[in-house]
Amino acid sequence: MKKFILGKDGNSFVNVEHLQAGYIREDSEMNEDGYFVPNGSFSVYARIRDREEDISLATFDGDDADENLRAAQAYLAELVVKLNGGAQYEKSNLADS
Repeated sequence: MKKFILGKDGNSFVNVEHLQAGYIREDSEMNEDGYFVPNGSFSVYARIRDREEDISLATFDGDDADENLRAAQAYLAELVVKLNGGAQYEKSNLADS
């Protein structure tokens, strides 16, 4: 049976069998000097085998950058738990892999 991840916005989904990695990226925008600077928004992405571009699963772009990061981390952690069939993990173990 195939499993899929549905993006938080409901506009994308990913076949779990092709998932290589999930990660959080801080979004940025170009300032008036032409440099990219962080804008306080964070997105959760899925890296898919045999695909050039990663897929955005969720974006957290409220007024508080720290809260956006915490929400993205919680979303990614919940996703990992769901993909592991409800099995819990320790955050320190995730960093070691």
